[in-house]
Amino acid sequence: MKWSGNQLKAIEGRGSDIIVSAAAGSGKTAVLIQRLKSLVTDDGVSLDEVLVATFTNAAAAELKERLAKALTQEIEATQDDEQREFLLVQRKNIETASIGTFHSFAIDLLREFNYRAGISKNFGILSQQSDVLITREALDTVFTEFFEAKDECFLAFLDAYSNDKSDDDIKKNIIDVYTKLRALPYYDAILDREVEVFKRATLDFNSFSSLHEYRELIKKMFSDEKKYFDLLLGMLDDAGCVSLKEKVQKLSPHVYEPNIDFMTADIDDIRLYAKKLLDEFPTMRASKDEKESYEEVKEECQKIARKFKAIIKDDLLESILTVPLEREPELMKETGAHLTTFSKIIKAVDRISFELKQEYNAYSFSDLEHLALRVLCIDDVALIYKDRIKHIFVDEYQDSNEMQEEILHKFAENNLFLVGDVKQSIYRFRFAEPSLFEGRYDAYLGTSSSGSVVDLKENYRSKQAVIDAVNALFKAVIPKYDERHRLVAGRKNQDFIGEVKVCKAEFDKEILNDEKLKSNEKYRYYLKLIDTLGKDFYEGLLIGSEIKAAVGREYFDAKEGLRKKLKYSDIAVLFRSIKGRGKKIRLALELLGIPVNMQASGDILDFKEVNLLHCILKLVDNFYDDLSLVTVLLSSVYGITPQDIAEIRIWGDENGYKGQPFYACFLAFSKKFSEDSDADKDVDTGENDDTCENATVLKVTNRELFARINDFIDDILRFRSYGYALSLHMFIKRVCAESGIYEFAKALKQSKSPCGNLDRYMDFACEFERERGIATLSDLLMHIDNLYTTGLTIEQGEQEGETPDAVNIMTIHRSKGLEFPMVVVAGCGSSFARTKAASYINFDKNYGMFMRYVKDDVMYISHREVLHKYGERDAEYDEAMRIFYVACTRAKDFLMFSGVTNGKKGSALTYNSFYDVICENLACDDNSCKNKWFRHEEFKGEELLKRALDSENVDKHSRQTHESRPYLAQVPAEESDFNNLKAGASEKEFVSVTEFLKMADREVLTNNTIVKQGINGDKDVFSHSDGNGDVENGSEVYGIDPARIGTAVHKLFERLSFEKMVCAGEDEMITLILDELACIKRECSLTDDEKSYIENKKIHEVVAFFKNEFMQNVIRKAKLIEKEKAFMMRDDNLQGRIIEGVIDCFFEGADEITVIDYKTNEIGRSDKRIRDLMEYYRPQLELYKRACERGYNKPVSAYVYFTNVKIFCEV
Repeated sequence: MKWSGNQLKAIEGRGSDIIVSAAAGSGKTAVLIQRLKSLVTDDGVSLDEVLVATFTNAAAAELKERLAKALTQEIEATQDDEQREFLLVQRKNIETASIGTFHSFAIDLLREFNYRAGISKNFGILSQQSDVLITREALDTVFTEFFEAKDECFLAFLDAYSNDKSDDDIKKNIIDVYTKLRALPYYDAILDREVEVFKRATLDFNSFSSLHEYRELIKKMFSDEKKYFDLLLGMLDDAGCVSLKEKVQKLSPHVYEPNIDFMTADIDDIRLYAKKLLDEFPTMRASKDEKESYEEVKEECQKIARKFKAIIKDDLLESILTVPLEREPELMKETGAHLTTFSKIIKAVDRISFELKQEYNAYSFSDLEHLALRVLCIDDVALIYKDRIKHIFVDEYQDSNEMQEEILHKFAENNLFLVGDVKQSIYRFRFAEPSLFEGRYDAYLGTSSSGSVVDLKENYRSKQAVIDAVNALFKAVIPKYDERHRLVAGRKNQDFIGEVKVCKAEFDKEILNDEKLKSNEKYRYYLKLIDTLGKDFYEGLLIGSEIKAAVGREYFDAKEGLRKKLKYSDIAVLFRSIKGRGKKIRLALELLGIPVNMQASGDILDFKEVNLLHCILKLVDNFYDDLSLVTVLLSSVYGITPQDIAEIRIWGDENGYKGQPFYACFLAFSKKFSEDSDADKDVDTGENDDTCENATVLKVTNRELFARINDFIDDILRFRSYGYALSLHMFIKRVCAESGIYEFAKALKQSKSPCGNLDRYMDFACEFERERGIATLSDLLMHIDNLYTTGLTIEQGEQEGETPDAVNIMTIHRSKGLEFPMVVVAGCGSSFARTKAASYINFDKNYGMFMRYVKDDVMYISHREVLHKYGERDAEYDEAMRIFYVACTRAKDFLMFSGVTNGKKGSALTYNSFYDVICENLACDDNSCKNKWFRHEEFKGEELLKRALDSENVDKHSRQTHESRPYLAQVPAEESDFNNLKAGASEKEFVSVTEFLKMADREVLTNNTIVKQGINGDKDVFSHSDGNGDVENGSEVYGIDPARIGTAVHKLFERLSFEKMVCAGEDEMITLILDELACIKRECSLTDDEKSYIENKKIHEVVAFFKNEFMQNVIRKAKLIEKEKAFMMRDDNLQGRIIEGVIDCFFEGADEITVIDYKTNEIGRSDKRIRDLMEYYRPQLELYKRACERGYNKPVSAYVYFTNVKIFCEV
């Protein structure tokens, strides 16, 4: 590989710290791998002496894999035996090398020095949810202890900061601050320092550096107000509104010459000045002579005027200038008592939660970092690591936090290699600190620094159009986006430069009332969806229309040097958040015929199948739960109707259960009708004639209702008995299998992985059981209840669906590190998130602790809170721009921005949405080449609907995709070869499996298997043996066609649910088969005789298939079951012939594919006959095995199931 000058500098630099600013697509991972390899091969460094910290486990795994490959190439190339031996050892050491996340490093350190940390060596890892619940439990314990002690300071603290109804808000506030503090090293010392600051406020207040920043903030707000004032005058001047401009200009002396020093004046004086500006601002109304010209700019002028007033009123008068600055030292000192109490609460929570974790012998990742730092603070341990670790690599350094930085500081000595891109720091919610990267970068630029800087700004991923668009967009919105940080194309002289497109649609609800559109049935359906689902679905139509137009377009794959055509799987639709909107977008795309794989998002208990399972488990644990009881009864699993519920309730009211819980009424009802059912049996058999007249005999409808109730109660009791013998995870899996929830989930068709959410619930249970060691169902249910009480949820798994060629919908965060030929940045019209309301108590790492001051029942804010509020607003905006940058730089060839707006825009000086950023910085960019690659389209409602639904040219590919046969094995090396081959193929070049079995050269494929004489396509071997060797054609006895019976039985296997059959009893199996057989009779036009033959002769053979222990194991372990799967396969051993066929059924397990082929013709149990038939069918099954091996790249075993004799024979 050819390296650039800067890449070589990063690879070969030694002797000092190096920070690499690696832009998107600059090949930073390749550089990191090459430097690692160079250390091993050139410097003789052992991997035992290297620490590589990655951001994720997936990144670590990829790094190990690529390093192993690089070392393997060196091993194969070297001629030096000693060097080869050394490299072989290093390759072996990759798996045990310290290559992983910071958390992995902390775990390894603590396993080695656990005695220094005071913990067990075999500790476990707590999930985030469990950590939160333990913290909440500890806080509740602390509150209880303080209440019991009747602590006056604690009661005064609650009186000041809690409300009369509950302590929930202050508890949440405490946990939030505690979480922030624990993201910092030595947080207990920080808390002690802040308590001292409050105590000494009257002495040290004027020396606070934050006071200067507060004054600078005031000055900045008035400066911003002046910019809007200038903008307003300029706009009026351009419009020729002279008189209105003169009215506004009367305020100019106050705006431009305030006669007040914002850095020293009393806050009251500044407040009076601001109020005067607000009061004297003129009404924006033009004279009659200027009215017409003013109308053209009226909306924008009024928007600017509102912004001018908002800065004064909302930001200054009602927020910043409400700080009682002159009284603040006294107020701060008085509040010190509350901060002392708060500090005691925090430390008690810390102590008790750690004790609870010691009991569980499990710790959170945050705990591990703090424990690791504590151990490294011990001199001899730090010296051990300084001596052991010679080279330290940190990937994605821009997302490191203060804790990780301090851990590195303990043993790093001029041996850091830090790689990252501050423009891609998007994990602020995980306390990532991009300022750490910026600080080192700026420090290393200095000549006296011991470190050096390497800039990798060449982008080898994206085409020129994407690079130009990114530079135009972010040069004004990302700080320091200068020549050192702007992207440069790494691949020069490309014929294909790519394309950037902005698509905007205004969400106008007027189209919902368009009579012309409503008169069209197809449009009317989509209008109803737009009305119901809103602008997210509307944007889905916009995105879908663009995707349909893009699929099939040619692009150039620079890595492979090939021209390709865009497929669905080449496209990614990225959102900042897909919660609440992803499913609407997916629905729109799927309605347009576009296959979709979507990142899973949301609470799994929101899904019907999981909620049903959860309710069943709650009933198993405690039957006296009306809500769960009714939920389960009304589900399709048990088939109780609302009318049945009402009947039970009415019966209860009439029989002494009025006003009692429903479960009491339900149990009494079931007991009563159980007794009546027994009495009814006596009547039917004539055993009790006296009862016949007086007994309450069940009606037919009540009989059916009671049968369903009885099944339900039997299930609950049976499930309860399992709980004593099975682990929690296996118990839940058994409940799913036997209750019919799996079938219920599949019938819902809510996702392409219908049981995925159920599996996620079971994984959660397994994780909980692993944390607790021994856990009961009650423990799990209580844990889940606590989660939801605390505001947490059980999140879905990674992805919904795994369709091979499908558009990918995911969050921008999930897309980090990925790349796609086409990227759609969706949701650009949505407004930026607003800063959350401030809490009464908070912590800012720049300004320290702050609390609302309470004096004479009046609450005041501190200047620290004001600085925090506006600092948070700026930080959130900066991160929003970085997230936007990450999204844009995922694109290789095509970059599209999608936005649905409501017509509102940000002002000329502020951005309300990503779309404003695009319009201001990209659409208005004066790049002379932009017209070659940039397009900007806006759609009205009717135009968008017609484009999405009516365009024939964009539907063409979708139809071709859905009409093509889903072949298992790809036949040709290239698609064009296949088309040419099929176009000119003779009949002999394409043969079916049946024809293949008759070919004399079929043994070529099966390693020259000798086919026994007398068995061929002309002889009828499909006959029934009576056990004595005499042959009788069983079907001929009934006078029916064996081929039609075979087709019907194959269809029966295809229609039956294997998962449900293996969980059913024999009677239920027969019922399921008969139900499907009734449908098959219509589909296959079976005669009554043929149907009777199948019922009498074949049903028990199908039942035996599912009752077979081998088959049950295969089905239960299968993660995918395919039936009637078509395949085509070409093999040189067949002289270029292509075989077409259909596999009856195969099962994909974790490590192996199992193929089953049904043979329905009637044969005897003669061992010789079965062996002969197996030899005859062996070539066919070998073909099936090879097709599956090619399609799934897994080992395959194949079996023939002879239905007549109920035998499985392995090939």
